[in-house]
Amino acid sequence: MKEPIYERIINEATKEADALIAGAKKDAQQKLAAVKKKLTEEHTEFVVSAKLAAKSKVSDFEAKEERDLANFTEQTKQEIVVNLFLKAYEELKEFKGEALLKYALNLINRQKVLGTEEIQVSKDNYNKYLTAFSTKKDRKDLDLLNAGNKKYKFVLSAQPVLISEGFLLSGEKYDLIFDFKEIIDVYQRQHEQKIYKELFGDE
Repeated sequence: MKEPIYERIINEATKEADALIAGAKKDAQQKLAAVKKKLTEEHTEFVVSAKLAAKSKVSDFEAKEERDLANFTEQTKQEIVVNLFLKAYEELKEFKGEALLKYALNLINRQKVLGTEEIQVSKDNYNKYLTAFSTKKDRKDLDLLNAGNKKYKFVLSAQPVLISEGFLLSGEKYDLIFDFKEIIDVYQRQHEQKIYKELFGDE
């Protein structure tokens, strides 16, 4: 018995649909495989790129850390040297009595002086110098200081001078300034590198 036309149409349509579905599935599978391949390649490329970027960042970080450490070390060394001079100045500020007398004579004896100059100091340090220079605490009789040389006839001025630490020899023609801070600063400028090498030259 011949198949009714509508059944044949349905069957043929079903076969075509099956063929279309099969083709669509195959096409979809191919597209899916291509996408998976592409994603895998992109993922691999991303991972490799990420690893390289991470390695580069670690390398940059380590280099920066090394630079920072080197800079910090150098800065610390410089601070140590600078602090040596600051400490020297702080110790000079504390000189009094015999220590101050010896240091003042050491400074004066290195200069060409008449011995009749007037010594001026700051208001705050007046009594300290008077005690160091005179057994009688008489500003016009600096027996301890003047004993340093037979031509010395120094007197201590009642007029203060604006030198924080140190003293001034006031003469008729010129003044000699012995500013302790300036003395240390000059020595520092001349010898800082030498002292640095002595401390850290082998490192």
